[in-house]
Amino acid sequence: MSATPPMTAPYLIEVNARMHGHRPAVVCEDDRLSWSDLDAGVNQAANTLISLGLERGDKVVLVMDTSLAMMTMVFGVMRAGGVVVPLNPTQPQDALTYMINKLSHARLFCDEALVGLVEDMRPDLSGISADGYFSFGKPVEGWRSVDSLLPVASTVAPNVAVSATDTSDITFTSGTTGRPKGIELAHQARFNYGFGVAQSLHMDRHSVAICTTPLYTNGSWVLMLPALLQAGTVVLMKQFEPNRFLELVSRERCTHVYLLPFQATLVAECPAADVVDGASVLRILSGGAMLPDKIYARLLEVFPNVEVHLLYGQSEGFTTIAGPKDFALGKQGSMGMALFGADLRLIDEEDNDLGIGAEGEIVFHGPGMMKGYFEDPEKTAELIWNGPNGRTYFRTGDFARIDEDGYLFFLGRAQDVIRYKGEALFASQIEHVLSRHPDINEVCVCGIQDGSDGHMPVAFVIPREGASIDPVEVLNWSIAEAQGKPVAVEIVVRTEFPRGVLDKVLKKDLAATYVRDAATV
Repeated sequence: MSATPPMTAPYLIEVNARMHGHRPAVVCEDDRLSWSDLDAGVNQAANTLISLGLERGDKVVLVMDTSLAMMTMVFGVMRAGGVVVPLNPTQPQDALTYMINKLSHARLFCDEALVGLVEDMRPDLSGISADGYFSFGKPVEGWRSVDSLLPVASTVAPNVAVSATDTSDITFTSGTTGRPKGIELAHQARFNYGFGVAQSLHMDRHSVAICTTPLYTNGSWVLMLPALLQAGTVVLMKQFEPNRFLELVSRERCTHVYLLPFQATLVAECPAADVVDGASVLRILSGGAMLPDKIYARLLEVFPNVEVHLLYGQSEGFTTIAGPKDFALGKQGSMGMALFGADLRLIDEEDNDLGIGAEGEIVFHGPGMMKGYFEDPEKTAELIWNGPNGRTYFRTGDFARIDEDGYLFFLGRAQDVIRYKGEALFASQIEHVLSRHPDINEVCVCGIQDGSDGHMPVAFVIPREGASIDPVEVLNWSIAEAQGKPVAVEIVVRTEFPRGVLDKVLKKDLAATYVRDAATV
């Protein structure tokens, strides 16, 4: 009797190629691969790596922008038994150097356009083998040409045993709150996550999912992996731009969309949204930050057949999803329930397990959990909470309430708690109220030192196009709208916010721009 095959992405690509060979698997701008093409490309990448001496567990760094080449490399590394380490080339060089040097004897594959970036760091890189630099495109001195290796490699799958518990990839955090941390995930964790999202969003072989974030980010896995596991089609964007996004959605008849809130806002405000054929879109998933109510409503207008779902979770290994059926049950404001198999609990400051209805820090255990932070046992140990059932849970640093039906109501992140006049306020709750103001396009609430031991909540706001904001009017409006809930004590108008990876607002940098010249209460 043959053993049950490990459920890994490379295995399912191989199976899908046999079952759906001629159907489209991946589209990137005007280029596309069928399932047979994708499988052949993945095999060529895997066989090339093996010919270069790659052994099971070896690390392969990718310094590449979104492309079909990157897609085949990601899964080629996994099929060869290696561990793929995609890096964000827009991060500061000192952060990239730090991440690469967490590895040892790794190989690095790089786009031709990014070779100069790596060359600038190369004297300080200890994590890459001396002969481990490979580039796409024109030959570069000191680099081996990938273009001379891939075409001659076999398109037949290599005979490599990959276990579901083997590490598939290491994705580094952005490092906005400290040193970047490498999230180490096993094949089975990736599979379980992809299966859970596919189930929640009703994805199947007819689904066409568009990825609006770069392949080196964890956000791209949100819909990419579920679509691949279900033998659907993945549409990649090299760079997000709202007009191009709407064009691709219409052209490729996309059914599933992942949009960060800032992307959703750009789409909602794009003139082309008034005329686009968005009837094919069935599900929009948004996460990473709060989606303003007015943007939610606008998406329903642009895409007449859509259900908008809200995602909350952490790359370390758990996700919740809330959708219209949940809201119809009176669960507005919730982030839904955890994907299958995940056990979420709440604990207090003394690590006591809290019951239903209480407010506390979220801890989780489940089939999508990371192995830990790569080569960082101390940071991993800081996350661990030992549950009463003998299981190991990870702390999130996020606070929530879980109601009697198991729905999660997010309160805020520990790092965003503002202690004001003896009370702990969550910035996200204040932001949610202000986001409903008709003249506010974007809001970010920061804690500003108030001269005592505490901080005061200050709201930085960007007006919508064509609008002007009166801070006093906004303050009075928010007090009435909040109905007794916490509000900002000051409104500061800005034309832009400092941003980092994926347009994430850099709160520390924003707070540093504060000058006490606005309306206060």
